Amino acid sequence: MRIKQELYDEIRRVFRYGASEKGGVLGIRDGEIISCHLDRKGGRGIDFYKPDPQFLRENVGAIQQNGSGFSFIHSHPVDWPLSYSDISYVREFLKLNHRTTGHTALLRGEELEIYQIGPDEAVTQNRLEVI
Repeated sequence: MRIKQELYDEIRRVFRYGASEKGGVLGIRDGEIISCHLDRKGGRGIDFYKPDPQFLRENVGAIQQNGSGFSFIHSHPVDWPLSYSDISYVREFLKLNHRTTGHTALLRGEELEIYQIGPDEAVTQNRLEVI
């Protein structure tokens, strides 16, 4: 997976100005992250991010209309890995949309990580190349 340096810097800047568990969606095309949409109305606590359903409908729909795939993104403190709850939420969303695989991104501190979520227990961290 690739991302341009400018977009990577923008994601880090936007997510840095708040507590952990901020979230949104990324647009992905041809193995490259091409856009980020911050969910300003989603719920969040110390250890959870709950997307705003209206935000998801509008932004995921717009991303897909442009012929792109999407990924969830949310933030954690640097020492918090991707959690079982994070994976479960993505799997539930995939199931509701009749898909078996998808992506989720995690901004841990200032480092962006991207994971492919597959069926059953398959979770693979993808290499992220900043271009």
